Amino acid sequence: MLTNDGKVVAQTRNQPVYSFQYLPAGDYNLRIVIDRNNNGKWDAASFKDRRPAENIIYGFTKKRLKENWELTDQNVTL
Repeated sequence: MLTNDGKVVAQTRNQPVYSFQYLPAGDYNLRIVIDRNNNGKWDAASFKDRRPAENIIYGFTKKRLKENWELTDQNVTL
């Protein structure tokens, strides 16, 4: 989960079902990095190794979260 200025406020790894609790009210973006080699970071493309860059998917952009509310059914299909 990112704030509008790109600051990471919550994250999880290798979870098909996820939940972020106790986020302050505000506008958020959801970013998903497909980590093919499981090294815990995004890898750029390598022409030398003939390897494409790892994918980045934005699940939603600028979703307003209110205090004491839940945002559900935000499914991302890959």
